[in-house]
Amino acid sequence: MLAVLCVAPAMHSQSAAPTPAEFKASLATVQASSPEWFKIIESVKVDDFPVGYVTGKQYDQSKYIVEEDLKMVLLWSDRAAQTGSLFAEINYMSAVQELQAQLQLFSSLISDFTVSDRTVTSKVQNWSTEMSNIANGPLDQAFKKAYTYTTRHALNVEKACPKP
Repeated sequence: MLAVLCVAPAMHSQSAAPTPAEFKASLATVQASSPEWFKIIESVKVDDFPVGYVTGKQYDQSKYIVEEDLKMVLLWSDRAAQTGSLFAEINYMSAVQELQAQLQLFSSLISDFTVSDRTVTSKVQNWSTEMSNIANGPLDQAFKKAYTYTTRHALNVEKACPKP
């Protein structure tokens, strides 16, 4: 969340908050894209890496975290779409940010893998690129929309609430 606080002012000033319809469309896009994202994540076969047990477990754990984070994004995107609650929107935004960070971490972890077999190296680099593309493309856009929409929603709630 610290990263949100650091980049939030810049993002807030650069883009107008999406309308409720645009935010729901963003949620729907994430939900519709998730089967392809799961497919890409699942395609990473740790057994294809000629690595030791400890390193293989590290890859497995990172992959598991990414899969679980994607499930959380879907859970909160569904709740945000159905309820429109600020609580659900904040949790969705947080889940997207966490997934984005974990995808980047996993992508970086596997891209550091080196082996003399060009086929394996190419496969690993493709996995890394696909995950980076998700994190830096559609997830980044989803986070920006969630941030600007949720910020506006929170400001509107704050304005509506009486001051103590």
